[in-house]
Amino acid sequence: MRHFVAYHSEDRMGYSAEEINPFGLYTKKNISSTGDKVWIIAGVGASPKQYFLSSWFVIKKVTEAEHTDFEFQLHGEEGEAFDPMLRLDQMPWFPAFRQRMANFSIGLTQLDPTVITALQQAVAEAGQPKA
Repeated sequence: MRHFVAYHSEDRMGYSAEEINPFGLYTKKNISSTGDKVWIIAGVGASPKQYFLSSWFVIKKVTEAEHTDFEFQLHGEEGEAFDPMLRLDQMPWFPAFRQRMANFSIGLTQLDPTVITALQQAVAEAGQPKA
């Protein structure tokens, strides 16, 4: 199973991550592999922006996007939506990760094992089910 990160910007999309299906997302990248995991990070507020883990899900299918700014839509049924969302920007590993992700401007991106472990640990420390 590969792990990917996706970014949800309230400013760009016009709605918060809490208002969307936590087990779906739009992307310009063709990730046609089902069974992979996507971690969704939400940017909230103005500068300085706060960053939260809003959900993760396992891709069940990929369809054509219903949103004109994107080409594909990923759908899942298995995952976890965090309520409240888990704050990430105060964690020691996050600033370097955000920098490697070019402030999340590069879109859906495959994660390396150290970030996967850090996300899983954040979920565990928040008392959430194992991700």
